[in-house]
Amino acid sequence: MKRFFCRLCVLLLTAVLLNGTAHAFQCDGKLVSKRNTKFEVLRKCGEPDYIDSWEEERAVRGYGRFEMPRSGGIPETQAPIVSVIHVQVEKWLYNFGPNRFMQVLRFENGKLVDITTGDYGD
Repeated sequence: MKRFFCRLCVLLLTAVLLNGTAHAFQCDGKLVSKRNTKFEVLRKCGEPDYIDSWEEERAVRGYGRFEMPRSGGIPETQAPIVSVIHVQVEKWLYNFGPNRFMQVLRFENGKLVDITTGDYGD
Protein backbone atom coordinates (compact mmCIF):
# COMPACT_ATOMS: atom_id res chain seq x y z
CA MET A 1 0.00 0.00 0.00
CA LYS A 2 2.82 2.38 0.88
CA ARG A 3 4.54 1.66 -2.44
CA PHE A 4 1.29 2.33 -4.36
CA PHE A 5 0.86 5.67 -2.58
CA CYS A 6 4.45 6.70 -3.43
CA ARG A 7 3.97 5.82 -7.09
CA LEU A 8 0.70 7.75 -7.18
CA CYS A 9 2.40 10.82 -5.67
CA VAL A 10 5.21 10.67 -8.23
CA LEU A 11 2.70 10.31 -11.07
CA LEU A 12 0.65 13.30 -9.89
CA LEU A 13 3.75 15.43 -9.39
CA THR A 14 4.98 14.59 -12.89
CA ALA A 15 1.59 15.51 -14.38
CA VAL A 16 1.63 18.87 -12.62
CA LEU A 17 5.19 19.66 -13.72
CA LEU A 18 4.53 18.74 -17.34
CA ASN A 19 1.40 20.87 -17.47
CA GLY A 20 3.39 24.03 -18.30
CA THR A 21 1.24 26.35 -16.20
CA ALA A 22 3.02 28.26 -13.46
CA HIS A 23 1.75 30.42 -10.64
CA ALA A 24 4.82 32.67 -10.59
CA PHE A 25 8.29 33.22 -12.04
CA GLN A 26 11.25 35.51 -11.39
CA CYS A 27 12.29 38.50 -13.45
CA ASP A 28 15.66 39.98 -12.45
CA GLY A 29 15.17 38.55 -8.95
CA LYS A 30 11.66 40.02 -8.60
CA LEU A 31 8.66 37.69 -8.26
CA VAL A 32 5.89 37.99 -10.87
CA SER A 33 2.70 36.20 -9.89
CA LYS A 34 -0.96 35.94 -10.83
CA ARG A 35 -3.09 38.98 -10.02
CA ASN A 36 -0.22 41.39 -10.67
CA THR A 37 -1.19 44.35 -12.83
CA LYS A 38 0.40 45.14 -16.19
CA PHE A 39 2.16 48.08 -14.54
CA GLU A 40 3.69 45.85 -11.86
CA VAL A 41 4.94 43.34 -14.45
CA LEU A 42 6.42 46.13 -16.60
CA ARG A 43 8.21 47.53 -13.55
CA LYS A 44 9.66 44.11 -12.66
CA CYS A 45 10.46 42.74 -16.14
CA GLY A 46 10.51 45.63 -18.57
CA GLU A 47 8.91 45.56 -22.00
CA PRO A 48 7.92 42.10 -23.33
CA ASP A 49 9.34 40.75 -26.57
CA TYR A 50 5.87 40.35 -28.11
CA ILE A 51 2.33 41.53 -27.30
CA ASP A 52 -0.94 40.29 -28.80
CA SER A 53 -4.25 41.86 -27.76
CA TRP A 54 -7.93 41.38 -28.50
CA GLU A 55 -11.36 41.75 -26.94
CA GLU A 56 -13.62 38.85 -25.96
CA GLU A 57 -17.33 38.81 -25.25
CA ARG A 58 -18.42 36.56 -22.40
CA ALA A 59 -21.82 35.58 -21.18
CA VAL A 60 -22.27 36.00 -17.44
CA ARG A 61 -25.11 34.21 -15.74
CA GLY A 62 -26.72 35.40 -12.55
CA TYR A 63 -30.06 35.92 -10.86
CA GLY A 64 -32.08 39.07 -10.45
CA ARG A 65 -35.07 39.98 -8.36
CA PHE A 66 -38.32 40.79 -10.09
CA GLU A 67 -41.58 41.94 -8.59
CA MET A 68 -44.61 39.97 -9.70
CA PRO A 69 -47.85 41.92 -9.14
CA ARG A 70 -50.57 39.80 -7.53
CA SER A 71 -53.66 40.52 -5.57
CA GLY A 72 -52.97 40.92 -1.89
CA GLY A 73 -49.32 41.98 -2.18
CA ILE A 74 -46.29 42.13 -4.37
CA PRO A 75 -44.11 39.03 -3.86
CA GLU A 76 -40.54 39.00 -5.15
CA THR A 77 -39.13 36.20 -7.24
CA GLN A 78 -35.75 35.45 -8.75
CA ALA A 79 -35.18 34.81 -12.42
CA PRO A 80 -32.04 33.94 -14.35
CA ILE A 81 -30.28 36.82 -16.08
CA VAL A 82 -27.68 36.52 -18.82
CA SER A 83 -25.58 39.55 -19.61
CA VAL A 84 -22.64 40.03 -21.94
CA ILE A 85 -19.41 41.59 -20.72
CA HIS A 86 -16.39 42.68 -22.75
CA VAL A 87 -12.95 41.53 -21.58
CA GLN A 88 -9.72 43.08 -22.87
CA VAL A 89 -7.20 40.23 -23.27
CA GLU A 90 -3.45 40.56 -23.82
CA LYS A 91 -0.76 37.91 -24.16
CA TRP A 92 2.80 38.94 -23.46
CA LEU A 93 5.86 36.87 -24.35
CA TYR A 94 9.13 37.18 -22.46
CA ASN A 95 12.15 35.55 -24.10
CA PHE A 96 15.00 35.39 -21.58
CA GLY A 97 17.52 33.73 -23.91
CA PRO A 98 18.73 30.17 -24.53
CA ASN A 99 19.41 29.38 -20.86
CA ARG A 100 15.90 30.08 -19.57
CA PHE A 101 12.36 29.12 -20.48
CA MET A 102 10.14 31.65 -22.26
CA GLN A 103 7.15 32.90 -20.26
CA VAL A 104 3.74 33.66 -21.77
CA LEU A 105 1.56 35.92 -19.62
CA ARG A 106 -2.18 36.34 -20.13
CA PHE A 107 -3.81 39.51 -18.85
CA GLU A 108 -7.55 40.11 -18.62
CA ASN A 109 -8.64 43.70 -18.03
CA GLY A 110 -5.11 44.57 -16.92
CA LYS A 111 -4.67 41.75 -14.37
CA LEU A 112 -2.37 38.76 -14.80
CA VAL A 113 -4.54 35.63 -14.84
CA ASP A 114 -2.27 32.94 -16.32
CA ILE A 115 1.43 32.20 -16.67
CA THR A 116 2.55 29.52 -19.12
CA THR A 117 6.11 28.25 -19.37
CA GLY A 118 7.28 27.70 -22.93
CA ASP A 119 10.41 26.22 -24.50
CA TYR A 120 13.91 27.57 -24.07
CA GLY A 121 14.34 31.01 -25.59
CA ASP A 122 16.50 32.12 -28.50
